[in-house]
Amino acid sequence: MQIIEYFTAENKEHWLKEIEKCDWGAGQYLHQLLSENRLKTMVGETALVPMLVDGDELIAFCTFAPLDGIQPTDLSPWIGFVYTFPDYRGHHYAGALLDYAESIATVMEHKYIYISTNHIGLYEKYGYKFYKMLKDIQGKDSRVYRKALAVERAEQAMKKSRKAYYKSIVDQDRASVVICNLEHEIIYMNPAAINNYQKRGGEKLIGKSLLECHNQESREKIQQVVDWFEADDSHNIVYTFHNEKQNKDVYMVALRDEGELIGYYEKHEYRNAETMKPYDLC
Repeated sequence: MQIIEYFTAENKEHWLKEIEKCDWGAGQYLHQLLSENRLKTMVGETALVPMLVDGDELIAFCTFAPLDGIQPTDLSPWIGFVYTFPDYRGHHYAGALLDYAESIATVMEHKYIYISTNHIGLYEKYGYKFYKMLKDIQGKDSRVYRKALAVERAEQAMKKSRKAYYKSIVDQDRASVVICNLEHEIIYMNPAAINNYQKRGGEKLIGKSLLECHNQESREKIQQVVDWFEADDSHNIVYTFHNEKQNKDVYMVALRDEGELIGYYEKHEYRNAETMKPYDLC
């Protein structure tokens, strides 16, 4: 068995007749598009039709193209018209075609590859995950699945590695760090914060509203600062008060993802002279 591509195959007429044997309506439509030379007009000039063959016999086929039945859309590329002939089902031959298309998409440095289908439980076996519902060309709802390719997986692994560094920086801080989202929900507390706020619940505060720990006046000031953060991406830090007992200044600091405000945290800066001996490694 081998995978060949329809447009570069030597005997297109033979393979067109093989596709015509398909008992699936969508497969018949693909045969019509190929016969009338309209497939590339519909889904893109770089469209391919990978075919798994055994000698002169067609086992399975699909399309790999910039577009598919979901149009208009910015999502790309797409696998479509996936079909395995009945005598060959149960052997995951379609998986070989999916791998073929995914390898091309990876070389093209796409992060994801997409499939439009209303089948549930089929493409999940090949690593695809439901993405969202979208309208097809006919205006009907269709389930869209996508799969992260090697490029995206590499980026995710790198981001995960970076997160470990960032988390370690926060966790090693001797001052309390309490991170909140824009709904004021506490989503993370470093070890110092868990210890310092033990009387208020410590780690159990995660998931609760920060506003519950403040009076009405403080709540209004917190929201005022968040509104200021949202007004301009250059608004990122506000001095809030000086704690004389602990001799520290306290700030609210914006947290952003590529400029978009996603939350905030309270920054503590102690003003006492350091008591540690320089380079004391004992």
